[in-house]
Amino acid sequence: MEISTLAWLLLLLPLAVAAIILLGLQRSAGTSALLATGSAIATFVIAFAVSRFPGAEVSALPWIHIGELHIDIGLRVDKLSGGMMLIVTGIGELVHLFSLGYMRE
Repeated sequence: MEISTLAWLLLLLPLAVAAIILLGLQRSAGTSALLATGSAIATFVIAFAVSRFPGAEVSALPWIHIGELHIDIGLRVDKLSGGMMLIVTGIGELVHLFSLGYMRE
C-alpha cells in the first residue's frame, strides 16, 4: 500500500469506526469495545508505517474552489509529526486496553 493511502487511512479509520459504532452497534457493548480497540491498534500500526517515511507529502484533495480562491487539503509527514502520531496513537491504544479491564466490572 502506498504512503498516501496509509496517511488518509490513518485519519479516516477512527472516524469510520466511530460512525459504525454510533449507527449500528450501540447495544452490543462487547462488539463495540472490540471494534474500537482494534481500530486503536490498527491506527498505531499505520502510524508506525507512515512515520517510517519522513518528508513524504501526500497529494492534496480539492476543498474550496471559489473564483480565484483555491484551498486544498493535504498531508505532510515529517519527523515531528511522525513522532507525534506514534505518541498519540500509542497512548490512545493503551487507554483503550486499560478501559477494557477497568470498565469490565
